[in-house]
Amino acid sequence: MNPSIYRILKVKQNKKSNPRISKKILTKVIQDTHETCSFSTIPYFRHNTISSLFCLQNYNSGNCIAMSMCAHKLLQQKNIYSFLIPASIPKKFQREGYLDLSHVAVCIPDRDKGYYILDLAFYFLEPLYIRTKNLSTIKSITNKNIYDNNNIRTIKYRSNQLHNDTMLNKYLFIPKYTIVCNVYFENDPNDSWNYYIIEVLNPDDSIGRPFLNIRKDNFITITDKYCNLLLYIKQSEQFKDNIIIKYKNKELFNGVLNDIKVTLLKSLNKKFKLFIPNGLKNALL
Repeated sequence: MNPSIYRILKVKQNKKSNPRISKKILTKVIQDTHETCSFSTIPYFRHNTISSLFCLQNYNSGNCIAMSMCAHKLLQQKNIYSFLIPASIPKKFQREGYLDLSHVAVCIPDRDKGYYILDLAFYFLEPLYIRTKNLSTIKSITNKNIYDNNNIRTIKYRSNQLHNDTMLNKYLFIPKYTIVCNVYFENDPNDSWNYYIIEVLNPDDSIGRPFLNIRKDNFITITDKYCNLLLYIKQSEQFKDNIIIKYKNKELFNGVLNDIKVTLLKSLNKKFKLFIPNGLKNALL
């Protein structure tokens, strides 16, 4: 893998907190993010950028960083302090060249010395909560498998605190005393991943850059606020004609984009203009 795609992760400990926060409010932020921000690589490749803020502002979409930024902005509007944190991913989602930390989520500290975590790209249906007084207690939340008939799955998690500085590799350093939340699907406990309660200062450079350079495919995933899949478009190779289009998990089209019926193209462009402002052909060809 080309070493030029990697950058050193920059992090800092965060000591700010919020007054007591309602889980209901955080769940609403999750829902609003899923409704107004889609998971997509399209704007990055179309504009040859790694800026998630650009993608969010111009396409209301992007990778896990853009989705986290969207939730962060919604929290700011409610006067709730939050910050972005680095995370690993399950082995089944990893690709050759990904570093140990290749994912981003949102952390909200509360006054009781606990932390909420919102993972928008993993379609959490509710916030995960870590209480520092009982880190080792196993808890559970739910997420939705949007690609498999929107099945709801149980996620288990527990936490611990690092007693030593941890060098995951030459690009990724996590200081001691950082709280680490270990998470796994209830039906697959051997494939866990971690969230690190420490602010990531350069997510696009250290995490987004490798993600975008390693992926050859191009896609957009649009859901409603309850994480029900509405539209999924995938191009196995960027800016090639062949695409798959699914609406509510039913295949609408599979073939060369120029062969798509004009009526279907117009319908999709109109219905999903928020996320594809210049139309499908402009986005994918």
